[in-house]
Amino acid sequence: MTRRRSGAAPRRSRGLAQLLLALVLLLPALAVWAQAPGGQNRGIIPAQQPPPPVPAAQTQAEPPQAPILRVEAGMHTAPVRRMAVDSAGRLLATVSDDKTLRLWSLPDGSPRGVLRPPIGAEQEGELYAVALSPDGNRAFAAGYTARSWDGAFAIYVFDTNSGRLLALLPGLPAPVLDLAVSPEGDRLAAGFAGRGGVRVWDARTGRMAWEDMAMGGAVRALAFEPRQGRLAVSAADGRVRVYDNAGRKLAERAPQQGARPYGLTFSPDGTLLAVGYEDRLRIDILAASDLRPVFAPDVTGLAGEGLPAVAWGSDGMGGLQLSAAGYARSGVARPGEAAARHFVIRRWADFGLGPSTDIPAARDAIAELLPVPGGGLVYGAADPGWGRVAPDGSLARAPAPAAAEPRVVGRTLEVSPDGTRVRFATGSQTLVFDAGIGRLAPATTDVGGLFLAARPPAGRLNVQDWRDTNRPRLGQQALRLDPGEFSRSLTLMPGGESFLLGTDTHLRLFDAAGRQIDAVPLPGTAWGVAAAENGVVVAALGDGTIRWYGPEGGQRLAERAALFAHADGRRWVAWTPEGLFDHAPEGGQELVGVHLNRGRAQTPEWASFRQAYRALFAPAELRARLTGDAGPARARLAALGDMRDAIGRLPWSPRARPAPCSPRAAAATCRSAPR
Repeated sequence: MTRRRSGAAPRRSRGLAQLLLALVLLLPALAVWAQAPGGQNRGIIPAQQPPPPVPAAQTQAEPPQAPILRVEAGMHTAPVRRMAVDSAGRLLATVSDDKTLRLWSLPDGSPRGVLRPPIGAEQEGELYAVALSPDGNRAFAAGYTARSWDGAFAIYVFDTNSGRLLALLPGLPAPVLDLAVSPEGDRLAAGFAGRGGVRVWDARTGRMAWEDMAMGGAVRALAFEPRQGRLAVSAADGRVRVYDNAGRKLAERAPQQGARPYGLTFSPDGTLLAVGYEDRLRIDILAASDLRPVFAPDVTGLAGEGLPAVAWGSDGMGGLQLSAAGYARSGVARPGEAAARHFVIRRWADFGLGPSTDIPAARDAIAELLPVPGGGLVYGAADPGWGRVAPDGSLARAPAPAAAEPRVVGRTLEVSPDGTRVRFATGSQTLVFDAGIGRLAPATTDVGGLFLAARPPAGRLNVQDWRDTNRPRLGQQALRLDPGEFSRSLTLMPGGESFLLGTDTHLRLFDAAGRQIDAVPLPGTAWGVAAAENGVVVAALGDGTIRWYGPEGGQRLAERAALFAHADGRRWVAWTPEGLFDHAPEGGQELVGVHLNRGRAQTPEWASFRQAYRALFAPAELRARLTGDAGPARARLAALGDMRDAIGRLPWSPRARPAPCSPRAAAATCRSAPR
């Protein structure tokens, strides 16, 4: 789960400190400093410049240069992890596991651009944290970033006006889980996974100001106090800490013994600190000076696992409201509200002391609440998407996911005996995708035929405690998962001698003795799995895709193809691991583009479907690949030669706005960014 720092930064941040920050980021000679593991200075690494020379044995690799086909639906396709708002309340930044940073105008919510970091296989490029400079001109983003080629993690710095990658801060010890910029814009704080602790950099010099690695768990949240700039930190060791500007610890406390504090927010005057929990339906209001408890708002009537997101926000009329959300659900729905929005934001009047209202806001967990200057708040959800609550508490915008709810698709997923057709529900209709003829249609118009759902193992293959746990077992034997990995779906394989477990991160194939036969990493949680009679497996994933897996080259679970079906039930795109694709007759081609990495400190390029079409549109090769024949796809790739040359290089243009095209320009030469 996620959330963000405290109230919005004040307008006075446009002073000398902000000017110095802008100079630091704009001048290549001062762009970013970093500390390598062990305390060695790695030097300045501005973007668009070659990294400083290092001994040959330590030379970093570069991001993969092969084109990477990506879904581009105009919005996030994976849960929104974090959000940030500028001090004027006009710019919103959101990041997601889908490896994009998206910019939006407030209050209308219109898209302003897509910023893309260098990406790679599996987790590389997933963004877990974002922060904006007070004036909104700079965005800081990080997560599982740069590890694959640097051997360490990094923070990326973007210019939000041009979309350029300005600089990176490399040599970090662990994935970054949260970022925060001080109200004056002169400090950048980062919280790390594992026991990486917290680090703060002085933007005036670009050097690390201080760090605290003496934490017993991952940092969960950071919040700068809006007046004096104190920094509050919550961590997985159950403790909340407050530091002054120099890094001196002012207070430390475990607010609730055995609980896991998560979200943090200072009151606008800096006297109170609200704390939410990922494992408790509870909010504690603490004195910011020494973290002593002051009061706890009433949570009566809520159900769920926790309230990890918390924020104070104005009602636009001089009043201050406290809001909290996360896994909370309420049985009370407002007239006219969509029944699917079961997850609520609880909003208390009068600093949290007054009466409360529940706002049905999302169909999945709410990760983040952020106050908006002028009143109201924005929130990020795992739907995926983001929404806005108006100052009066009305829902001004709800998340609008590009795909059907993955859990619904997963629960209803079925596959034909030969593995070429899948049937699934979206919540509003049931659809059938036929890969053999390239058609997505309502099940009522399908010619029919047998479909196979997931088959739970039984008898001697009696898998227990597998649903939404990290301790599944076969009889009394534990099935080994990675730390923090939860199993979500299960099916018996043909022949009855093995079974497949879908988890947050993998498909895992086990034999009748509980030994793992094969495993394949996933780009999203496997909410549903089903197996065809020929051993082909289909999985409904949390990134909105359905993917096919089958035997290939000694693997039992090699990926063959993927399908992204838009929530409108009409548009779709399917592709092979190599990037060859097919699409719906109308509009489906606009759902994809090609990501082209450059250097480790350079802005990636984005090729729209118009540029990639001639090279990668290959319906026959995709159908052969899905059925297990990789020969046609290999032949097509061999004929293309250098894929980057085949696609054609863009003039530098990472923004998600269509570039101007002359009406007389040929389609092959008219450049267009994704819409």
